[in-house]
Amino acid sequence: MTTPDLRTQFLEGMSRAAASVHVITTDGPGGRAGLTASAVTSVSVDTPKPSLLVCLNRSSRSAVAILENGVFCVNLLGAEQTALAEAFAGRTEGDRFGTGAWITGPTGSPVLADALVAWDCRITRSELVGSHHVLIGEAEQIWLNAPRLPLIYANRQWLGAPGA
Repeated sequence: MTTPDLRTQFLEGMSRAAASVHVITTDGPGGRAGLTASAVTSVSVDTPKPSLLVCLNRSSRSAVAILENGVFCVNLLGAEQTALAEAFAGRTEGDRFGTGAWITGPTGSPVLADALVAWDCRITRSELVGSHHVLIGEAEQIWLNAPRLPLIYANRQWLGAPGA
């Protein structure tokens, strides 16, 4: 048996790790943009403002806009919001922001009105690590909607969605 290389093993292993699905949005001088991401986690609540870490592929046009704007909103999707995940992952045609109801947060970033949670953030740190920008943002405002099941991505598929 041939042993796959470390990179292949890593990618396969990460595909098996369940993660919440988020739509990361921005607006400002760099333009209005957004993408689907699962690489999001809390950093600290014991900073001047609570902070989040987001990893974005450097080849993404949305990542370029987020960096130029210096702001982003992390919108945690509910289990029933696969259409939004698909749209912002670029798997469907048309205006990504045509799916869902949007409001504008204090940073100017689009906020999904019915996200489970939305964190509107300003970037405080950014570092390029390999293929990804690692961003830390401090929350300017947080929206909490009624609790429900989150959309999860694992084994290269949406989990928790109706019919999944």
